[in-house]
Amino acid sequence: MDESYKEKSDKEPGFARLEEHHKNLILNVSVPPPFTEAASRPTELFNVFLAKKSQFKAKDMIIHKIQSEKVSFNPSSSFINNLWNCEFFWLLPDMPSGISIFFCPETKSSNVNEIEKERLLVLADKVNASDIEKLSKQKLYIPNTIMDFVWMTQNFYSIVKFCFGQSSHSASFLKDWADHMYENRIMYSMLQTANPYFCTKVFICTG
Repeated sequence: MDESYKEKSDKEPGFARLEEHHKNLILNVSVPPPFTEAASRPTELFNVFLAKKSQFKAKDMIIHKIQSEKVSFNPSSSFINNLWNCEFFWLLPDMPSGISIFFCPETKSSNVNEIEKERLLVLADKVNASDIEKLSKQKLYIPNTIMDFVWMTQNFYSIVKFCFGQSSHSASFLKDWADHMYENRIMYSMLQTANPYFCTKVFICTG
């Protein structure tokens, strides 16, 4: 990590430590209705998240919030690190990276050991480089069924809502879209059956 960035992070916690283009992005995306002026500050929840001293403590906070809303989602440490540093855009336009709906699968029982290990890292004063390397890898998930499609959209919505607020344009759009998919799941299932890449193509268009 760049030394100047580390010094800036130590002196200016939270939102203040970010570069101007990241600040502007957050304020513009956090615009409440009628969406005419940028927000004057990030949401209180996201500001607290950004002020956490490590990505592990940041993840502990967001997991607690997600679980309190009964959302079955365990974002990877790499996902959280990108969120904590506000790296919202893909590095390449045709390959998901950073913050993406493709990294928002429903939590399965097989993830329990991984979740427990990451919780222990929250309490650790020092983290081994090998742990960082393992946790920095992010697995891409492709929706195979319409319910995968719905859950991944709802999980991504929970992250967007956490960052920019429930009334933000992006959060409102994802919530309406998830509701529409569930209400019309028979039609979506038919489209997915006709083309097994239908859901994936839709996700590529939304990020």
